[in-house]
Amino acid sequence: MSFRKDRVRLFGLIRARDGISEDEFRTRMIELLNAIKLLPSQSHVLKYEMAFRTSAGEQELKDTLKHKADSGFSSVVLMEAEDNEELMKAIRDPVFLKLLDDGHETFMMHDRLEVFMTEVFSVI
Repeated sequence: MSFRKDRVRLFGLIRARDGISEDEFRTRMIELLNAIKLLPSQSHVLKYEMAFRTSAGEQELKDTLKHKADSGFSSVVLMEAEDNEELMKAIRDPVFLKLLDDGHETFMMHDRLEVFMTEVFSVI
């Protein structure tokens, strides 16, 4: 079995601010991503995905994995590009950064944000 490095992905693990309902958080995140996708700099991004935490099955999962901790994350955001350079072109955009700052000030917890880059390897 061999592997091929296909893409890079950025993952953002995001927590909602205290006092923000799940519905409001989801609405605000979707609005933010829609605004970001309209920026010309985002043509460097091949794919965006958002996933929102759900309590469905959560206790069974914790029991099965014997995991007691609660990360507190509300959402996972994925951005995919061909390589790090292309992804960073999208991220360095001052308007992109301003949109994120606005979100951090209103509905996301900036000080509890986790962001990391990954390389994607496909089985060939």
